[in-house]
Parts: sequence; structure tokens; C-alpha cells
Amino acid sequence: MLWGLVWLLGLGAHAWVNSHVWRPHPVLGMGVLLLAVAVSRLGHNVENVSNHESLVVEFSRDFMLGVAYVIALVSASRMVAGVHFEKLHQRLAGFSYTTYLCHFPLMLFLTSVGDQVFGLPFQVQPGVYGLSYFLGLSIILYLWCYMLSTVTESHTLHVKAKLDFLMGKFATPSKALHKQVS
Repeated sequence: MLWGLVWLLGLGAHAWVNSHVWRPHPVLGMGVLLLAVAVSRLGHNVENVSNHESLVVEFSRDFMLGVAYVIALVSASRMVAGVHFEKLHQRLAGFSYTTYLCHFPLMLFLTSVGDQVFGLPFQVQPGVYGLSYFLGLSIILYLWCYMLSTVTESHTLHVKAKLDFLMGKFATPSKALHKQVS
């Protein structure tokens, strides 16, 4: 539950971008993010921290990394130049929510099957074999998420329009009743 606060930082980023409050230059925002990533990696898995303190240290590290990411996102909203490969980014963003929801469970399933059925170790050293394993799993995960999104996420606008219509249709009498009472 505590890490839900890190996730909620996205709401703060959204509010900040849509407000008229000063936003940092993209170079500053990206610099803050790179610095936070470096500090986070250097302080990761510190051995001399007790279990109770470890939770506080881990959460603080993750929260500060989240804040740095928010600063980078908000600063990127100032960019006026076009994005390279914009159509590719839009295509990939079209199934990002499905990927967010589904990639981890499928990855656990595939690595478990690989370990239990084929004897493929869960952890492998970087090298030709390790990179091939990673690339193969990544391709399978993304293809699965894309295919799943064609029956779910790609229909979001249609479903939203239907729900908006239904909500508008059913909300009309209560709006009229509210006007009569006022």
C-alpha cells in the first residue's frame, strides 16, 4: 500500500502539467532523473541496514525516484520539437495499459515453464545465451500483450462512448428533477 503513493505521483504530474505553474526546462528535468537513477542504483541493496530501516530506505529511494520521474515528465511537456518516430510511439502506446497489466504474470508463467519443463534457469548471466533468452521472452510478451489489446484496449473509445451515452441517458431524469427542486 505504501508504494501506492509512488504510483499516485502520476496524478501530481498530470495536475502540474495542466496548471499554470512554472515547469523546469527539459535539460534540468532529465538531469534530475539521471541523477536520481544513479543515486538509486548506488544505494540499492545496502547491506548494513536493518530490516525495519530497510523498508524506510527502500520506500524513500523509490519515492524520490518517482518524484524525479515526475519532474522529468513535467519538464518534457515543455518540449516543442516533434518526437522522432511519432507513429511508432503512438502504436506502442496503443497497448501500453494491456502491457502494464499483463506482462509480469505472463513473464512469471513463461520463466516457470522454462525452468520446470525445459530446465532453463530463471537467472542467467549476460552473454549470447542470456540476451537471446531475454529477447525471446520480450518478443513473446509484447506479441501476447498486443494481441490481447486488440480485443480489449483497442475498443476503449467505443466502450467509453457507449457508457457516456448510457450515463447521459440515465442521468437526464435526475438532472431534470434536480432543476425542479432548486
